[in-house]
Amino acid sequence: MMDKRAIKRAILGQLAAYLRREIPIDDISEADLGRADEAQRELIEEFDRRAGDAKYSPDWKS
Repeated sequence: MMDKRAIKRAILGQLAAYLRREIPIDDISEADLGRADEAQRELIEEFDRRAGDAKYSPDWKS
């Protein structure tokens, strides 16, 4: 049985994997696209920093 922290880490890992492939904002303007890319990188870096050696699936489905 997974504890709550392990479940959160798994969910965040899947989100980080998703963010590496997608920009989850509908109808984003070209002007905002660069800022969205920067925000995605920051979220991924924050996950990687906090997760340490946590494993997550890069394909989002496993």
